[in-house]
Amino acid sequence: MSNKKLIEIDAGNLFQNSTSKKTKTSTEIGFQFIGEKNIRLCNPDFPSMSESSGSSTILDGILKVQYHEDFKVPEYIEINGNYYKVTDLGKCFVPRTMKTIFIPASISHIEELPLEVWCTPNLSKIQVSQDNKYYDSREDCNAIIETASNTIITACNNTFIPESVKSIRAGAFCDVSLKSFFIGPNIIHIDYGFADFYGLATLKVSKTNRFYDSRENCNAIIETATNTLVKGCITTKIPQSVKRLGISSFSTIEELESFSIPDNIEYVDGYAFCNCTGLKHIEIPASIKKIDARAFSYSGLKTVTIMNKKIKIHKTAFDPMVIINGHPVSYWMRSKGNYLDLNKE
Repeated sequence: MSNKKLIEIDAGNLFQNSTSKKTKTSTEIGFQFIGEKNIRLCNPDFPSMSESSGSSTILDGILKVQYHEDFKVPEYIEINGNYYKVTDLGKCFVPRTMKTIFIPASISHIEELPLEVWCTPNLSKIQVSQDNKYYDSREDCNAIIETASNTIITACNNTFIPESVKSIRAGAFCDVSLKSFFIGPNIIHIDYGFADFYGLATLKVSKTNRFYDSRENCNAIIETATNTLVKGCITTKIPQSVKRLGISSFSTIEELESFSIPDNIEYVDGYAFCNCTGLKHIEIPASIKKIDARAFSYSGLKTVTIMNKKIKIHKTAFDPMVIINGHPVSYWMRSKGNYLDLNKE
């Protein structure tokens, strides 16, 4: 751990996008110097950055900021008499309570970190400067799109997906409240863990999409080539042709009080039912071969019945207090290795 003294700057209303007289909120934003002239903004609790950016992994300072509901990322910040260009944004750097955000022309890199990205449940408007060469919000779509790859990287409650978009990044629709969601014919790639939807009841994929489908009106997004369910909702009916429940496929569906995994499923990937706080009991059929890390973590599960004792269950798949086949998780722990041992009995 570094003993470096952090620079503290009172940035006042620098991040405020209007002259609203309503009560403002105070927050802190971390920053890191990139070379001699550029700066990266980040959450003080998550200062690290991907290797491709070349930034220090140590926080250099703290900006004390005031804002109301709108949030404007500035192009330049003055620190001790010197001006630094804001070029990089790290994960979770923005306050969760904001409703609008403006991304200036100076931003050239927004950090990619699956499953833990922006997560701003109140966000309803996103605007990227028309002069930005790397990102855009084309057609007033209320999203941040990586221009070169046509990838949505951050969305909000009012986002619509333009036809020119080809991909959706992990975490793009984190904490978004929608009643329905539609994947058009031009989407060719969706990262696992791309969304945590609240209140979603309808999931549809265009019948002309060659990579994803919602076969049998199942209210789910399925990767066609692998028969993997990428995202489900409260009304999903899993087709018999599906073999895998993908990463975060049912995560954060608080209304999910009961769920029956059909016996055609062979794999349950990590975080598949994470934060499903309404779950109390689930039965794992004999067809399941593997349950990955944190598949049911932070859920409301109290008891689990597992039919196949040869199944590979990661030791973090269930929370420690969960009772599996009559015993707590600790009872099934191996002395070594990452998987539980259900052959003790």
